[in-house]
Amino acid sequence: MIGNDFLIKRIPCDIPNVCVLDIEGDNTLRVCGIYAPLSKTWNWEDLSSFLNSQTVIFGDFNVDLDKDNAKADSLLS
Repeated sequence: MIGNDFLIKRIPCDIPNVCVLDIEGDNTLRVCGIYAPLSKTWNWEDLSSFLNSQTVIFGDFNVDLDKDNAKADSLLS
């Protein structure tokens, strides 16, 4: 499905339940997969060093953007 024109590199990340990959082709796309249980021991700001303008974030954030104002604001910033 991806083909032979892409190189996929895993980026070292010590944050529990977070996986960061770079998919390199003509451009590099960073993909961050996240599971953030309510008991997570890290802050959303800890992800900042992994983010750039070519990043896609997906996962289970356990944040309701309409109801969890403080957590939502932290995630979105």
